[in-house]
Amino acid sequence: MGEDQEIVLVPSGTVLVEHTPSGKPFAPWGQGDDNGESDKQGTEGDTAKFTARCSSDILRLVSPLLNTSLDRRWVGWKESGPDNQGIRHVELKGFDSVALHYVLLLNILHHQADLNPERLTVEGLAKMAVIVHHLGCHQAFVPVSKLWAADYQGLPKSGFSRDVVLWLLVSTAFAMRPIFDSAATMAIKEGTGPLDTLGLPIEERVVGEWSEAIVFSMLFIFCLKMLGAKTDSWVAQRW
Repeated sequence: MGEDQEIVLVPSGTVLVEHTPSGKPFAPWGQGDDNGESDKQGTEGDTAKFTARCSSDILRLVSPLLNTSLDRRWVGWKESGPDNQGIRHVELKGFDSVALHYVLLLNILHHQADLNPERLTVEGLAKMAVIVHHLGCHQAFVPVSKLWAADYQGLPKSGFSRDVVLWLLVSTAFAMRPIFDSAATMAIKEGTGPLDTLGLPIEERVVGEWSEAIVFSMLFIFCLKMLGAKTDSWVAQRW
């Protein structure tokens, strides 16, 4: 999204969501490719501002965070409006404007899913997952996530890449267990060190499971070495 955009999701809506992107890269990948060259994925930052007129009732229903900020008992209630037109302003910062647009337009939120593309890349899904995590509206996306999971083509048979980390985030945010199992297996099998979350909100439980798997792998490799077996895994090289 290169230009600022204003949309009206609900003409009678009493909330104006105002988003200002950080302009920073999304989940930059600092590792080299198979040829030792730097991988530049994730280096472009979003700079477009985005505003959307929304339904207060819908936002409060699907998001605990927005429910709190739109509650009259909230300490910041007076600071956020309403303005002279009765509109309350909710500010969001640092997300991807296109992804935020999709999140607000999904059928489960504003019944306008036909305005979304039929297919989304893992990059787009990951950007949406970050927003869903922040707003705490995971449950609202369970039905539509099944459609996204149906498009999953699987990961390459070998090689640890940025997509593996993105799929770890997407699969945990949208409860895609088969995809999570696939991505987690690839991460443990092909990873070249401790899990780098790329600054993404991957659940601590996932990182913890990764750490446990690495410890188990180290013990397994140690046993193999004690038996005189050889292995080329990165875990073995640390022993």
